[in-house]
Amino acid sequence: MKKTQKITLLLRASYVVLGLVITIFALDKIIMPMYVSGNELKVPNVVGLEKERAFEILDSVGLDYSIKNTIEVNDPTKDGKILQQKPSNGKIAKEGRVVLLWLGSYRGHSLNDNRVMVEVPDVIGKTFAEAEQILLSSNLNMKLMNKVEKPDPEALVLEQSRPPGEKVAEGSSIWIKLDMPGDVIVDTLATEPTEEDQSSESEMVTMPGLIKLSRQEAIKQLNELGLKVGTITEVESPDHLPGSVVSQSISAGIKVRKGEVVDLQVSASVSDEEIIQ
Repeated sequence: MKKTQKITLLLRASYVVLGLVITIFALDKIIMPMYVSGNELKVPNVVGLEKERAFEILDSVGLDYSIKNTIEVNDPTKDGKILQQKPSNGKIAKEGRVVLLWLGSYRGHSLNDNRVMVEVPDVIGKTFAEAEQILLSSNLNMKLMNKVEKPDPEALVLEQSRPPGEKVAEGSSIWIKLDMPGDVIVDTLATEPTEEDQSSESEMVTMPGLIKLSRQEAIKQLNELGLKVGTITEVESPDHLPGSVVSQSISAGIKVRKGEVVDLQVSASVSDEEIIQ
């Protein structure tokens, strides 16, 4: 074989080897990273959006979704809206992965009153003794408009301060007027407690319902009532939003003295992974 032919063969072999090296390098450093990164994307923010709109956005970027839980809220503007998402906004997730969503559902109670709502019973025409038992069975307090030392258990109720069927919070007071001759009647159904009543109850407060409130809101309500925050323990609870109250050491609606210590259990926060596998 001539020398020039050998050189040509060597050059061709070199070109083949060089081509293989370049191909391997390109696959390793350029093509494969592009292929892998193409299956990863940033999770969009859907918190605060209506459920249907959140679904549309997640569909449009190639992510699946699932309603993890429905959470009762006191704010009607949050009804039907996304309260929380996992993974959170901006996290990197594989295409087609599931985004967990927590959906708000308006509970219909006022923002600062988490007590159970009960229906006012009809006690007009009942005896004092009967009315007292009926109201107590509904977890309502009875107040007497008649200024008498001792009410007659058989005296009939003539009036009540709240109409039958009205919804009120547990622990509310219902004022009644008895048919008792010779007594002095307090002048109005909307009568305020006397100074003596106020002084005797000034150190007592009604424990609020804190379940499902945020840690900050629960602490705020306790402080406003003059109650002390005790131990706060984090627990795993899939039925509650991270950072919300799971349980309280003193049940809602119970009368307690100011300064009482209240322990709380709060749903633990779950950290997102940078890439959801």
